[in-house]
Amino acid sequence: MKRSRTIFGVIAVVAGALVSCNKTEPVPPATEGSATISGIITADLIQWNDTITGPIYIPQLYPEFPSNKNIIWTINEFFLDPNPDPTFAYQNRSGSVAISSTNGTYSITVPAISSVVPVTLYFDDYNYNQAIFYAPNPDSVVYDGNDLLKVNGGTSVTINVVAGGSFIYNDIYQ
Repeated sequence: MKRSRTIFGVIAVVAGALVSCNKTEPVPPATEGSATISGIITADLIQWNDTITGPIYIPQLYPEFPSNKNIIWTINEFFLDPNPDPTFAYQNRSGSVAISSTNGTYSITVPAISSVVPVTLYFDDYNYNQAIFYAPNPDSVVYDGNDLLKVNGGTSVTINVVAGGSFIYNDIYQ
């Protein structure tokens, strides 16, 4: 009888050890991938050509595209760290891309992980003497110092991306 208690005692200890060894595997950290942000940037530079019979002005009927302008992107590396340390001073990553003067398109590939990463886009200043639509005489082209088009300069927009995603952001200098 004493021997059977010892055997059952050993079995109980071994069973307890086996049950307590059941550990969950840690989740591997997110690996860095990339995301794409693309779109079209237009400008309402020549308003008098944006009309139909009447004359009726329709903004951006025939949009123009800004030339020699860039978009700068910035990401704080805090958002790329799968286990960020709030006491650490993370660096920013940044880059730039030119806006096509032919069709206003752009495409940016940015670093991303499987959780949300905020990307801030900054737009170049854009100064242009805008040809405005003048209703009393729609055939006249009016260039006036007061009609200087300067929009989106120094402005920014933040887009949340995830790895493997494609995101579209269109904008208008107006």
